[in-house]
Amino acid sequence: MSEVPNRIQIVGTGNIAFHVASGLAKQQTVHAIRINARSETHHDLFMSISPKIEFCINEKPDFTYPFTIIAVSDDAIGKVAEAWSGYPHLIVHTAGSVPIDVLKKAGINNFGALYPLQTFSINRKINWKKIPIFINSNNEENLNNIYSVARLLSPNIIPITDSNRLALHIGAVIANNFTNHLFAIADKWLVSNDLKFEYLLPLIRETVDKLEEMSPLDAQTGPAKRNDRRVINKHMGQLEGDQDLKELYLRLTESIFKFHHERGY
Repeated sequence: MSEVPNRIQIVGTGNIAFHVASGLAKQQTVHAIRINARSETHHDLFMSISPKIEFCINEKPDFTYPFTIIAVSDDAIGKVAEAWSGYPHLIVHTAGSVPIDVLKKAGINNFGALYPLQTFSINRKINWKKIPIFINSNNEENLNNIYSVARLLSPNIIPITDSNRLALHIGAVIANNFTNHLFAIADKWLVSNDLKFEYLLPLIRETVDKLEEMSPLDAQTGPAKRNDRRVINKHMGQLEGDQDLKELYLRLTESIFKFHHERGY
């Protein structure tokens, strides 16, 4: 087992940076956490985490910290990493869709990824013990070191390749971001009909809960799976005043029916 660094540096002040800092600050073995920020935004929020936090605004990278986590937007990783060219220790990013070689191209020799598969919001508490963290690196020694840091947050650590991490990220976008967008569309539709989105919450919870016991394919219900044209046509008629929603409803209906029909359901 690799030695766990007691000083960790985080670049960024967004959702992931906040929750990673919060999780690490709870560990007795971590004595100091330096936050590298571009502005004073979220200064007070980060400082409220723990006395272990040092919030640095537009300061040069500190090359004495033995482990650095870049937690910024995917598009910014390459540019941010350039400031760390020649960094003698291990540096990782937290993105799902960015290959680790983006750090190599920035002049970093020891690099990898530490990707927690979860949706993060600053104002929402999370349970790190339930979050899988996917890791990869440019060599086995660095992978072991990343594993040691990831274990400070979660017991569920899975080594993964760049290509599989990208595939996982696509799956996460479909399952989480697309689904939440459909929730927003449903909310808008219900409000326009003087109804509340909260009426759907028990249904949504049951839909997710039963995935613990059966596959999404087996869990599918509704008129599209049954090809119940009477109900579908009635819905389509009700949606005449919203062509975008009507088209979306039709496309998803066709997708569900085709998906299940091709598999003999």
